[in-house]
Amino acid sequence: MANTGNFLGGSRRNYQRKTEKQMLGDLEQEKEFAIREQETLIVLQNVLNKIVEAKRQTENSPGRLDQATIATTLDIYSHAPPGM
Repeated sequence: MANTGNFLGGSRRNYQRKTEKQMLGDLEQEKEFAIREQETLIVLQNVLNKIVEAKRQTENSPGRLDQATIATTLDIYSHAPPGM
């Protein structure tokens, strides 16, 4: 019986270790997700700023699509995250 107790105790410790490893893995995944989310937010903010600037330029010269507006539009699409 004493050996069985040691075996179960060892098994319990292995389970706790595995759980700790899983928790650390989960935390690492959450950290990576947060970093990607922050990077996406930065890109979206930059895109928004470029859209506002392009709109301002267009309003200053109505009916005219100038080179700056075209360049801004192309720049927006080149920096957009995949799937946008």
